Amino acid sequence: MCCRVASREAPGLRRFVAAGLSAVVWCLLVYVRSRCCLSSQIMPTPVSEPGGVFPPPRATPLRVSLTGVLESAYDGRMTLARIPDAPPSAGWDLHCHTVFSDGRQTPDDMVREAYECGLHGVAIADHDTTAGWADAVKAAERYRLPLIRGTEVTADASGISVHMLAYQYDPCDARIVDLFASLRAARLARTKRMVELISKDYPITWDDVLAQIREGDETTVGRPHIADALVAAGAYPDRSAAFAGAVGSRSPYYIPTPSPDAADVVRAFRQAGGVSVIAHAGDPSRNRRLLSDADIETLIDAGLDGLEVWHRGNPPQQRERLLALARRHNLLVTGGSDWHGKGGKPNKLGENLTDDDTVACIIERGAIPPILPR
Repeated sequence: MCCRVASREAPGLRRFVAAGLSAVVWCLLVYVRSRCCLSSQIMPTPVSEPGGVFPPPRATPLRVSLTGVLESAYDGRMTLARIPDAPPSAGWDLHCHTVFSDGRQTPDDMVREAYECGLHGVAIADHDTTAGWADAVKAAERYRLPLIRGTEVTADASGISVHMLAYQYDPCDARIVDLFASLRAARLARTKRMVELISKDYPITWDDVLAQIREGDETTVGRPHIADALVAAGAYPDRSAAFAGAVGSRSPYYIPTPSPDAADVVRAFRQAGGVSVIAHAGDPSRNRRLLSDADIETLIDAGLDGLEVWHRGNPPQQRERLLALARRHNLLVTGGSDWHGKGGKPNKLGENLTDDDTVACIIERGAIPPILPR
């Protein structure tokens, strides 16, 4: 399911974009082929639907000039001149998970549902991996829907768990490759240990957990897969109930996620040309203690780009606090659903969105081009 947004059909804009993108896409292709391991992900051969029928072309929300310069509501420092007071009613969902981490649906499902919802675009943001990027790119070309590529990383700031969304970074950067390898190994060891503890009181084994993993070694393994194993064993009715019980952070079986320092994570993605945003920074259900303004300002000093304000976990007073911080420090303000697909979280695709101008800023700052299908 998804939250539908207003139609964005704009024939005039489509003609304008079509005229400009032919030159722009060619330039992007030349650029991409010069970068290691990106060429196969950026410009795949479009795939038709069964029977050879393509979805109708859709207008791109970004205003792209013939010279390939993204035009938006920037000030002189390429940051937003205005920060909205309320979540946008149309735009991009920049926080979605798939089967390559803790989501329940494929990247193709994600893009298709975003297309059907009428979103302007979507971002894949699986935990600690880029393994789903190639499939997401193919789906974006198939459904002719713009795509941003990203990842969510769990970090630590003075004992507080911080989820960092990073967009449009170079996935071949050595520091990022090493970071993901260490994070995935640590998650795997932690998950195995939790299963050992839980199995003393619940009828599950490590093999039961492995049976819940859709993409084998490419999947980032974690607590959601333990939850799914418990559901399959009949211990809980659904994943949410398992997280409220044996798998939750207040459970006696809980082991904290081994996490790098949040400022180091911000610096690593900045070095890789990425754009970093703190996810659901005001969600009181995730931490006994929230990040303070001073904590966030430390991350700003490290190179933080923005805050995910429009998220169901942030209550109104926290949204106001985060908006004030964003205005004070000229940060990007984003929104996302934290979608995990059917059987994951109840979050609906598109329930919180990011406006087009903010996405244009992310694209302008990023190291790799977006997927803007013709």
